[in-house]
Amino acid sequence: MRQESSESPSRESRRSGSGRTFACLTPIEGFLGVVSAAMIAAPLFPGLTPGWPGSWTLPPLLASLLVLLPVVHLVRTRGPASLTPRTMVLAAILPLYAIYTGNGISSVSGDNLGTRVLPSHFLRTGSFDLTGVPPFDRGDLPYCVTRVGSRVLNAYPSGTAIVAIPYAVFGLAASGGEVSGELVSRWDKHSSALLMIAAAGLLFASARRFGTRGAAGAAAVFALATPIPTGPAQSLWSFTGEIFCLTLALFALLGVRARPILAGVALGGAFACRPTALIPAAVLLVATAFWRRRTAARAFLAAALTAGAVALWQARLYGHPLGAYGISQTARLTWPPSWPAAFGVLLSPSRGLLVFFPYVLLLPLAGVRVIRARNAELGTWWVASAALVGTALLLAASHAHWWGGWGLGPRLMSECAPFLALATVPLWTSDGWGRRSMIALFTFSAVTQLLLAYNPDASRWNELVHARMRNRSLSGLRESQLLAAWIPGWLDRNFGLREPRSFDRAESSELTGWIESAERDRNDPSNLRVQGWGRIPGEDLEAVFLLDGSVVRPRVLRRVSRADVAAAVPALGGCDSCGFDATLPLLSPGAAPDLLVVLRARDGRIRRFEGRRLP
Repeated sequence: MRQESSESPSRESRRSGSGRTFACLTPIEGFLGVVSAAMIAAPLFPGLTPGWPGSWTLPPLLASLLVLLPVVHLVRTRGPASLTPRTMVLAAILPLYAIYTGNGISSVSGDNLGTRVLPSHFLRTGSFDLTGVPPFDRGDLPYCVTRVGSRVLNAYPSGTAIVAIPYAVFGLAASGGEVSGELVSRWDKHSSALLMIAAAGLLFASARRFGTRGAAGAAAVFALATPIPTGPAQSLWSFTGEIFCLTLALFALLGVRARPILAGVALGGAFACRPTALIPAAVLLVATAFWRRRTAARAFLAAALTAGAVALWQARLYGHPLGAYGISQTARLTWPPSWPAAFGVLLSPSRGLLVFFPYVLLLPLAGVRVIRARNAELGTWWVASAALVGTALLLAASHAHWWGGWGLGPRLMSECAPFLALATVPLWTSDGWGRRSMIALFTFSAVTQLLLAYNPDASRWNELVHARMRNRSLSGLRESQLLAAWIPGWLDRNFGLREPRSFDRAESSELTGWIESAERDRNDPSNLRVQGWGRIPGEDLEAVFLLDGSVVRPRVLRRVSRADVAAAVPALGGCDSCGFDATLPLLSPGAAPDLLVVLRARDGRIRRFEGRRLP
């Protein structure tokens, strides 16, 4: 094993050279930094960006172009050597920010309601107890929280909320201490995008150990061609904080200057975000031990102390060292994984890793490149990365919901995004058909991720197809989310309600259901929340929503269990998913449209629930 004292002179000279290079900013780098910082900080001030992220998407896109023009001019006039790694990082900030936020969607998920509220709530109260905090101030608590004694606590890991606390400091300062549902939604999306931009930069800095070209390629894969653009960069998922912590640990372990204490704390922080982070933590420490034994030992000690402190805190808060989420998720794991789940995780046209990220097929070639290059250190980290990708596949396949619930593409593969990217380094550093194939497959994967994030039909697929025909939606190409994202109008032509005039028919009184509430979402007044149920014996009814006579696609539509309905009307049979909880977008927070809800059976029968003018 190579010890730290045996680092080569070239490594030491590169270290000192790097210090001189980064000692000061050139004028072009200063310009890039100032423009990027100004643009990404603007959404902290709602008065400056009233339509963010919807109507305010054009300025960042234009600014991205303006930022890139000086870089292109610099390269053309002074040659490729002038495009330094630092310039590359600064030039990439604003385009990435525009890509992550430019879809104009506030990606609210029921999973994240507690996590997105916690950063500002903790700063104001010093507590993780969400009792009385909207939307947890009603009798029917959302599934994302749980009661522990007299307290209401986040049922999902709160590590990501802790990671977002520094951002919340600036958010509260910019708002003058005000907290509202609209601000929470803004902070949620904005902080997620910034954390993933930072993670991409940290991965680039880590992979530079193996060459700038390979590092740039790996960072591009991570930022654009993994589940990052559709999940962790859109909202504060547990993956968001975990991935940021893991890339920070990679930087601390692989960087020119080792920072073992920082690496250990970051690995412990990843555990706070998601318990399964213990697996990549162990693999990263073992890989480090091959080359920097003392660094690995000190990082292990710091990680053990941090993870131990997190476990003690969770045990005190929840009564279990893994918290409420760890308790529930370990109960859902089945071992060994079933073959159908394993094939689905790999090959499902709606959730398969190889379908959405086909460049994974080239990773064996990357291994061959490593062997031929005789780069033992790169080989160690390639093996570690490939092993972590395989581990993530096994974990997803062993989960009862291997498809990851409602989402966009292979969401459960988010955890291995840094290692998917790191494993491609040998393909970018080589020449020939391997690199050309990698570029082509990377392009397909990146475009697919952007289509998933920007095409509303990709999200609609969850309620129009997946909720109605789960097995076919996960196995059939025609019913797949991939086609819904790639082919315009595919959902409406094959599965959707094409036009409101399809409701111009006689109603069927045999369809039973009810609309129980329709009110503005207290967490975000730009949304309308509609709750109710619809069922006939043997079939849940589809709910279609019209505002002022136009069909409106829900931002979020959850099917929920209604045991009360089953008890009241036993003839309906099981009512495990006959209820619905829909979040509808309003054109403006002050709008007062007429609401009409239509319940529809598969055979075309309908029943209207006449709308009302909303207050």
